[in-house]
Amino acid sequence: MKRLFAWLAAGFLSVHAWAANAQTYPDRPIRIITANSAGGTSDIFVRALAEELQRRLGQPIIIENRSGGGMNIAGRACADAANDGYTICLLPNETLTLNQFTYKSIPYDPEKDFAPITNAFINTQVMVVSSKLNVRSLDDLAALSKAQPGTLSYSALAIPMQITFENWKKKSGADIVFVPVRGGGDMVAGLLTGTTPISIVGLPNFIPYIRSGAVQAIAVDSEAALTALSGCCDVRGAGISQSCPSVFRLRCARRHGAEHNSKAA
Repeated sequence: MKRLFAWLAAGFLSVHAWAANAQTYPDRPIRIITANSAGGTSDIFVRALAEELQRRLGQPIIIENRSGGGMNIAGRACADAANDGYTICLLPNETLTLNQFTYKSIPYDPEKDFAPITNAFINTQVMVVSSKLNVRSLDDLAALSKAQPGTLSYSALAIPMQITFENWKKKSGADIVFVPVRGGGDMVAGLLTGTTPISIVGLPNFIPYIRSGAVQAIAVDSEAALTALSGCCDVRGAGISQSCPSVFRLRCARRHGAEHNSKAA
C-alpha cells in the first residue's frame, strides 16, 4: 500500500506539475470517482485509499460512486472533470479498452480523455452460487438449469464477465437468464437473498461468504486462487477459453473539462 501511495504522489507531480498553485496543492477537497456502487471491491479499496490520502494531504476526500452504463457513466464523469489534480478516477480496464468495441458509441475518447496515474489492483473473478442451490460444480449448475429451464438467473458486472458466462452457457447448454447489476454490493445482496443466486464477480466480494458456507465457488480465473477455494476449478480447465480479470487503474482527466464538454456537445 505504501508503494501505491508513492506512485500516486509521483503521478500527481508529473501530470499537474504545470499548475500555478502546485506549491500549495491541495488547498480544497479532492474527489475520487469510482465506477461501481457501494459495497464492492473497488468501493472498499477507494475508501481505504481516501482515508490514507486525507491523513497525508490534510484535505477531505469525497467519493462519488458513478455506477451503471457498463462503466461508461464513470468514464464520462472522469473525462468531464477539470485537469487540475482535484479529481481522481478509479476505472477498470474495460472502460478504456473493451467498451469502445461493444457499444455503438461511448461519451468519451479512451485514447485522448484520460491521463494515467498508476495501476491499483487486479480483481480475480470467481463464479459463485448460493448454497441453497446445492450445486458443487459447473456440471451440477448446468444440469440444474436444464431441469428447471428459465427459472435461474445470474449477475455479472461488466461485459468481459458476461461474455465468459455466456460462452460457458453456449458450451454447456445451460439455461440461465442474465440480470444486470450496478456493483459488487448488489451482487452480494442478490446471492444472499436468493433473488439472483448465481454470479460471476470479483473474488474479494465473496471471500467471507465462501468461508462461511453461504455461497459456493465453482470456478475461478486464477490458478493462484485455486488453493484457497476448495472444490473450485479453473475456468480454462472447465473448457472456458476466456479469462476475465479486471485491472483497475487510477487516472485523471487529460484535458480541461470545459474543453471536453465543448467537443462532446
